[in-house]
Amino acid sequence: MCGVKCITFALWINILSVLTGENKFRLELTPVNPVIHVGTDLELTCQMNDCPDNVTFIWKSALDEFLGGEAKDEQTVSRLLIKNISVKHSDRVLCKAICQQSPKDIMTKIHMFSFPEDPILPKIKSLIANQEQRLICTVRNIYPLEKFQIEWLRGDKTLHVEEPQEPIFNSVQNFISVFNYTPSVDDLGKNISCKATLKLSLKNQEKTTTAESAQHDIWRKPDLPMAILPAAGSVSLLTAAVLLIRHFRKKSVSSDITLD
Repeated sequence: MCGVKCITFALWINILSVLTGENKFRLELTPVNPVIHVGTDLELTCQMNDCPDNVTFIWKSALDEFLGGEAKDEQTVSRLLIKNISVKHSDRVLCKAICQQSPKDIMTKIHMFSFPEDPILPKIKSLIANQEQRLICTVRNIYPLEKFQIEWLRGDKTLHVEEPQEPIFNSVQNFISVFNYTPSVDDLGKNISCKATLKLSLKNQEKTTTAESAQHDIWRKPDLPMAILPAAGSVSLLTAAVLLIRHFRKKSVSSDITLD
């Protein structure tokens, strides 16, 4: 029997446990580093394991501000529901739990993005070989804009890549890409595409969409035929002009080429 010595030793163990903050309670916060689209709902769950009593929970952001939302506590579990999440919630979230006067806290980061719509690329009526044309692609409600990229393609060939150079704000933004394109005859029968990509930092969170224009043709201006005027005296100039006009009329009816 150890008597008083054993009791003293046990007390010292308890005191050291309190002083060092060591306890067997485990705190979990899920989901870990959630990635969520702006405008949807997010539920965070904070759970204290191995606590025999009811736990007191406190939710706040890393900036020591209240996140908003509705918290529901059930003994050792707390659930925070944030509805219609916005860019302002893109912050580190802290869950603090207190069991038997012993506090623990855990943190996670909410990653926000917005990419709700496909690119808008107006239909192109026609393109003329070797003649520059202005093409416009619009993508709305993007966040974060610094992770955004536009790629112009003709068939499967990349024509131009553009990333935002304008001022970037911590908010949902629209982006317009203007591309001055000079087609060639080799591009005949191929679609022009505007491909928008939002490159997020976490794995498997890249979202890409492609908007194709309607099928269209690229016309080439025909070479004008050389007119050989007869020698003076054989046929009048008026007769030669009539023959030349008939030639062009016949050419425009027999072929489907548009003159520009």
